[in-house]
Amino acid sequence: MTTTIDNRSQAATEAMRFKRRRRTADVLRWVVSYSLLILVLVLIVVPLMWSVAASFTPNELVFKYVFPFSWRALLPSEPTLDAYIGLFERRDFGRAIANTLVLSVGTVLIGLLYTLMRDWGWINTWHGIFIPSLANGLVIFMFRQFFADIPQEILDAARVDGASWLRILFQITVPISLPAMISGSLILFLGSWNSFFWPLVVAPAPALRVVQVAVSLAVESRQTIWNELMAGAILAAIVPILLIFPFQRYYVRSIASTGIK
Repeated sequence: MTTTIDNRSQAATEAMRFKRRRRTADVLRWVVSYSLLILVLVLIVVPLMWSVAASFTPNELVFKYVFPFSWRALLPSEPTLDAYIGLFERRDFGRAIANTLVLSVGTVLIGLLYTLMRDWGWINTWHGIFIPSLANGLVIFMFRQFFADIPQEILDAARVDGASWLRILFQITVPISLPAMISGSLILFLGSWNSFFWPLVVAPAPALRVVQVAVSLAVESRQTIWNELMAGAILAAIVPILLIFPFQRYYVRSIASTGIK
């Protein structure tokens, strides 16, 4: 009897030790995981905060508290709007933003219709190569995968009920392909918005300057106007951020449904 009680007591003690070791391991894993997340967050957020602060700081004071780094670098030193004013006055940044919007929206409106490239005979031609943003390969593949997953039985049932192909397109296919259409629009728009080399080569005139080219003008031959460079980068990032946040769930849903990893 005494031996049985001792065995049970020993088993209970071992179970408690195991639970404590497991709890300690879980706490250690939690501390390490969140420490790494905080480190990554700091590495991403601190440069962004410094860029924002630098855009409101006089150019000659941008690096004053960076070497060595001080928390004061994250706060505007002698706050001013000179960088933003200079962008719109000396760099004609407003026109650049308008040009980029026209380019991006135009790419979205035309780039979702791959059949135009085929019907116009632009496949395997120089001008077809020169307009790659209007027939984005990723968007075409995504649409192909998305439409391939639509059950043929649904379309056949609609035809049996007397629906025309045009009605099937607008009442069945288009509504269920909304995530793919939004994702394709985001890919095309962001690709055009972030384009730099191609507009720089084919449209160097100030009247046709796009936003990324306008930002690069802060890097002059003799000096870099850092506060204008930061201000331009912040303004150029605002539109993509405003688009990504409300539509990201459609993008994720579309990517998951097409099998793209």
